[in-house]
Amino acid sequence: MTGGPGAATADWAAWAEHTLRGEPAPPPVGEPPVDALILQGLAALVQAALRATRDPRSARFGEIERTVVGQNLLRRAQVQPYLDALDRAGVRYVAIKGEAAVRRDPTLAVTRPMSDVDILVDPAHFRRAITIGLGLGYQEPQTREPLSQWWNCERGLYQADVAPALVIDLHHALHRRPLFGRLGHDTLRTAERVDGAWIPGVRESICVAAAHRSKHGFFADARELLDVRRLLDTLDADGFDRLLADARRWEVDGGLWLVWDRARSWFGSTGPAEDAALARLHASLGVVRGRGMEWLAGLDGLDHAARPWSALPFLQMYVPMPLVTGRVVAPVRLAATHAVLRFADTLVAGPDAVGHLPAPLRPLVEAVSGVVGRFRRR
Repeated sequence: MTGGPGAATADWAAWAEHTLRGEPAPPPVGEPPVDALILQGLAALVQAALRATRDPRSARFGEIERTVVGQNLLRRAQVQPYLDALDRAGVRYVAIKGEAAVRRDPTLAVTRPMSDVDILVDPAHFRRAITIGLGLGYQEPQTREPLSQWWNCERGLYQADVAPALVIDLHHALHRRPLFGRLGHDTLRTAERVDGAWIPGVRESICVAAAHRSKHGFFADARELLDVRRLLDTLDADGFDRLLADARRWEVDGGLWLVWDRARSWFGSTGPAEDAALARLHASLGVVRGRGMEWLAGLDGLDHAARPWSALPFLQMYVPMPLVTGRVVAPVRLAATHAVLRFADTLVAGPDAVGHLPAPLRPLVEAVSGVVGRFRRR
């Protein structure tokens, strides 16, 4: 990643990752962009590498390392009783994303900050998982988007009386129906027991990140890219072939190319076998989707305001999906359904219930919302 906003951040992140993997090189010239690294959750990674090389610039980050490892270890201890309770009740679950990364490699606790714990639960056990959490003293956050929340296939649980506050996102699918149902099912079916929790296998974890990228269009958190980079490091040529076959079977080949291309751009490649596998993946997308993927990848960066549709994340989520998923009709139907549900939420809970309500619709929604409110009070 060279030139443009965020180039220095990517350079420092790549240097830190290679250094911590035992591939030392001279650090970038100048001061690390502390604020941008903090925003991307990569500050602890760079600080750890600077401290490992006895570079005095590590002092600029304060005690970020200690804060990250402390929060991660506390969060692990706090969430473990809930995971144990799910096991005792026979609830099938798998911890995904950052929680899975740290469980697989506990040394990442010092460089991998997390804001919450994401857990994928068997849809048949979803209500039981919520009930178990409430029985352990968790609370459900108040939502002003009840219909949209249902459509998002997730519910939140939190403990506000602990520090740091523990937030759990329970998912009963990886995406809005009907995309990626098979991936979610297979991720649960093939989960591995690691460090007291069920987590996805390596290829499943990478494909879950690809599904997440498909959900969010062209932007992935740099922490997610780093997770993917470390998972790719564990694969050989045969593993790459299996990954490509899995991605096609689970229909996340477009999302996989995006997240893989960005991870390689930020953090480098393991060598010719990986480069050849990524080239085969790109070729399998075809000319139209392949060029579309390149365009989406070129939009990725650290400057949120500069991204297309930055004021309309709803469009950001759905406009790229026909390219990413290769399915034209399904994303359009998903977007239409989601739009209707979000509009219904504004009627039920008021015009401020859902962000980014277009200004021309506001007077209409306020009037209808007032009528609905009076009817409910009667």
